[in-house]
Amino acid sequence: MKYSLILIPLISVLLASLDSEAQTGKKNPPDVVVLEHSWKLEEEWPNIRKTKYSWRAVVENRTDVSQKVAIYYNLLGENDYPLARNTAGGVIGPHETAEITSDSYVENGIISQIIASRADLKARPQ
Repeated sequence: MKYSLILIPLISVLLASLDSEAQTGKKNPPDVVVLEHSWKLEEEWPNIRKTKYSWRAVVENRTDVSQKVAIYYNLLGENDYPLARNTAGGVIGPHETAEITSDSYVENGIISQIIASRADLKARPQ
């Protein structure tokens, strides 16, 4: 029974510290966002059974400080299953918009399964 006495104040502290979204129903806008992204097939390499693809993501830094960003780009199959993945990044200055680009290879046998793409963003102050 002594544990329940400890948990009740802890739960009260956790509930009281909920962010403004839970209290007001409004979401705070993100500090760094992906505005748009796209990808395209480039060149087939039959001898290794792969095709080169390139991708781009336009990222906006809405803060007053530089942000180090990483984009995790996924080519997706059914149920958002990742079929190919690539990562690139850089530093974006305060209130700047930048284009992050990279390329990689995808197995020829799975190209027909690609139905979507996703650009996941990780950012931290520089």
